[in-house]
Amino acid sequence: MNYLGKAWTLGVLLILAFAIVGELLVAFDDYVFHRLGVDRNLTLSILWVLPLVAAYVATRYSRQHKLLAGLSYLVILTFVGAAAHFASGLLGATVDFKGLSGARMVFGIDLAIGSLLIVTGTFVGVLLSRHPDSPRTGWNP
Repeated sequence: MNYLGKAWTLGVLLILAFAIVGELLVAFDDYVFHRLGVDRNLTLSILWVLPLVAAYVATRYSRQHKLLAGLSYLVILTFVGAAAHFASGLLGATVDFKGLSGARMVFGIDLAIGSLLIVTGTFVGVLLSRHPDSPRTGWNP
């Protein structure tokens, strides 16, 4: 992990938050969101932006191997998302697709949607890191 840097580690944390919080949010009924005064669909839509942000941050602030840093999240997202869905089904949560066949289905969904988001985040990160005003030294927290 140190090879790709701190920005990549931050992106991994965003992907893990996406998978875990996403499974928790799906488990709640609409009534819970209504009581909190939050729109469920808006919350889930915002959650789906996290992989794009992760790919952007990793690509933009990595010192080297920018494409590898951004696109590596596609592998992480698909496996972590399918594993989280499979685990929540085993723990008794109501899921649309149960078992290993359900995990394969979620893997495919995460691969399709995640590809679009992660490639977009990586592309924007590469474009902005090549801008003349961008910092050349990388991310220094």
